[in-house]
Amino acid sequence: MNAVKYDVFLSYNSKNLAEARALRDTLKNSGFRVFFDEDSQRSGIVRKLIEDAIRNSLSFVFLVGQSGVGKWQHFELNLFTSFHVRHREKRPIIPVLIEGLDVHSRRLPDSLRIHRAVMLPSISKASAPQLVRLCELIPYEQAGGLATQDSVELERPFLTKAQKLLLNSTVAFYDENADRYYSEWRDHVPEGPMNTFMENVRTYNRKVLNPRIMDAGCGPGHHSLFFAKKGFLVEGIDLSTGFLKIANGHNHPRCRFAQQDMRFLDNKSEKRGQFDGVWACASVLHLPREALQPQLYQFLAALKPEGVLHLALQVNFPSALQIEGRFFERYAQRDVPNELQRLGFEIVSETTNITERSTTQERKVKKWLHVTAIAPRIRDRLRLVNRKVRGREQDHAKPIRPRN
Repeated sequence: MNAVKYDVFLSYNSKNLAEARALRDTLKNSGFRVFFDEDSQRSGIVRKLIEDAIRNSLSFVFLVGQSGVGKWQHFELNLFTSFHVRHREKRPIIPVLIEGLDVHSRRLPDSLRIHRAVMLPSISKASAPQLVRLCELIPYEQAGGLATQDSVELERPFLTKAQKLLLNSTVAFYDENADRYYSEWRDHVPEGPMNTFMENVRTYNRKVLNPRIMDAGCGPGHHSLFFAKKGFLVEGIDLSTGFLKIANGHNHPRCRFAQQDMRFLDNKSEKRGQFDGVWACASVLHLPREALQPQLYQFLAALKPEGVLHLALQVNFPSALQIEGRFFERYAQRDVPNELQRLGFEIVSETTNITERSTTQERKVKKWLHVTAIAPRIRDRLRLVNRKVRGREQDHAKPIRPRN
């Protein structure tokens, strides 16, 4: 079987070149590996390159508008169909219909009518939910490695050295772009998930007058400031000196900020079991999945019994080391909630939302998962520790029963 190089083979009529370029850019910016023949023309694209790309693509996106189907599109569609049918591989064909076309249009080949189509007014005018609907039809390969936007291949599992390099690269970007990031996001906070988090912190800590929150990966501190203005005591931690300079400039009496690695909270005895809530919004997504479970243990150690944890991550898209240096780990939608429950957390809220705003001004469609969970009680924590110490922490281990 051929090694997969691309998540998407993008087939288009040259009369729709502008729309095809816009779709290519959106898919690439969202983390997908895209074969687009214009990208290869500089090196002299030939039929052999198209054949190789089709053999090594996980899906086939067929863009068609009022200009109909181009000559090369017929060739590409026949080749993709014949090759993968012959090898009995289920690789999806996804018609993308623009300029008012629908599945009944005569311009759509009969062989494509049986496939699930996505109808868009145009790529540039398509809404973020419409584009996410398309992206979620595209399979991607994540287990074997990570293909980056500049074609660097990173092999999994990411061991200690690779994890450190990815984190350092991400922090370096934020150090260099702290002011730009803050100006882009200072007035855009996820108020819905923040309100859910605060309500649960107060519900599960009724006797605490001023609940104490850790903002893990606090960035420039705008989320911390939001919580502080609602009466919470907030400790923000981050690795970026550029971010912390901005955060400390807020000078709010209920906020304090420090440079600290959230992966090693247990090294700080004053933080063990001291927090009524941990807010980790868009921070864990910069850690490789190999670091997820250890990180959840760190949050558990920092929380009081029945403390509240909130995680915000991106889901249902491929992970990516972006060309500007940031690493994003993305999960299937049930991965993180399942892992939390396995560690004894009780899920009290799960919501998703779709965004296209980005720090770099590029159009990047993303699907976010917000999970609010309650830490286990003391006796359940002891069961968890005993299970781990005895070496019986396995996927099939009996889960801790959540409270009624």
